[in-house]
Amino acid sequence: MTLLVHLTRWHDWQVSATASLLANAHNYLLNNIWSFADRTHRGSRVLKGYLSYLAMSAVGLGVATGAYAGLTWSLTRLSIVQNGRGGFASLTQLFCQFIAVSLGVYFNYELNKVITWPDVVRSKVPPQNNPPVQLSSD
Repeated sequence: MTLLVHLTRWHDWQVSATASLLANAHNYLLNNIWSFADRTHRGSRVLKGYLSYLAMSAVGLGVATGAYAGLTWSLTRLSIVQNGRGGFASLTQLFCQFIAVSLGVYFNYELNKVITWPDVVRSKVPPQNNPPVQLSSD
């Protein structure tokens, strides 16, 4: 983001959105060649795969945001944490963020594993029908 600010005249949401999309594209490429190397998208499937990855990332972001809001709301309502800044509240917010991001990452991975890089893509070669081995009874 800092590089984009220095290279462009963008500020605020434009630079943030662009940096986020570039980071997302970078993560897609890494997942495509490393995490799901056995199911790599090639050719025209790269764009379709990226769009799917982008959509699944949005779901993961929604899960993380919803989890954070739910956790902090619940803790505030239970009077475990008071609204405010500093001290225990800040540590609790960081803990809630950690839990929320962990849930978002989990959902991202599971959704992308099933939708963006389905297991079916892996088996382009049909399985061979090898006859069972017969043991002689001699």
